[in-house]
Amino acid sequence: MDNSDIEPGSVQVISAATSEKSWVELSSEQIKVSISSKHSKYSKYDLNPNTFANIDILSKGHFRVKFKKDFLGEQPAAAPAPAVTSKSAAPQSLATIQFVLNKERYSFQMREKQLKITKAIEGVPSTPTLLCINEPSGSLQKEHILIRYDDAARAFYIALYADAYINEQKLSLSVPGQNPVWHPLKNDSTIVCGIFQLDFKGHIF
Repeated sequence: MDNSDIEPGSVQVISAATSEKSWVELSSEQIKVSISSKHSKYSKYDLNPNTFANIDILSKGHFRVKFKKDFLGEQPAAAPAPAVTSKSAAPQSLATIQFVLNKERYSFQMREKQLKITKAIEGVPSTPTLLCINEPSGSLQKEHILIRYDDAARAFYIALYADAYINEQKLSLSVPGQNPVWHPLKNDSTIVCGIFQLDFKGHIF
């Protein structure tokens, strides 16, 4: 308090509220500021502005404290971050599929070489190889679309099991239980199923 050494003794409560903004500005932002001793056995507070001059209230529950770096003493050098190996790294995204539901845009990262897109089925969650979409218009059918990436050709292909337009072109359909009929899929493509649209963007160039 008076720059004297701190020694064991009775507890003193010291507090001072400071802010980067004036109280008028804070009041206009409807920030409630109050001092309460409801949960304290002390009936008086020793307010000393000098003691807490370097503490700023940034927002509710957030403070900034200024101090000299020497106060921390010698700090050990930080250990270098471990190198990320190919085994621990997350799989690279091959493509992004985007769509809009209830005026909100969603994105799905295709990380596996084959992806099936289907209408939502109760009890069946989406996985890295299965994208289930709760599309309310009924335009998206069960197991509607199959997309695969060919490593050798560095290209994407699409197979359809229900009507759809790919970049405004209607393609021939595949038959369940038979080999898929694959069609080339450009890196930037639109897939329109009825009134539902999917935007496909491949990341392989």
